[in-house]
Amino acid sequence: MIEVHYSRDFHAIRVTSTSHNEFWPSISRVFSENAQDAQQLSAYSLQLPVWEFLACRNSFRYNLEKYNLELSVDDEVKQILAKANENEIRYHDALLAQPISKKELEDKLKSRGFVR
Repeated sequence: MIEVHYSRDFHAIRVTSTSHNEFWPSISRVFSENAQDAQQLSAYSLQLPVWEFLACRNSFRYNLEKYNLELSVDDEVKQILAKANENEIRYHDALLAQPISKKELEDKLKSRGFVR
């Protein structure tokens, strides 16, 4: 099993293998090769800043699925991941948004009471 916990003191994510340690080198490599500030805490545990964990999450997920590993995630990490996914969706929605004309913008602002 792979456990993922949020460390409030360091605003970091701790990733630990509690079993299936033969797969740990692949899991560890995801972070050591893609996260400059990943720190090895022990033979089967590492810690990295939240933003670096988020940047590596797709590769991490790939390895979990590849090796069919169980994952345990604490509530703080669940919230962090949910917020990151929400932000990603909003970003992609913004990329697909159609620009509006100056007239439409002025009408919307005026209808909401905006005054220069």
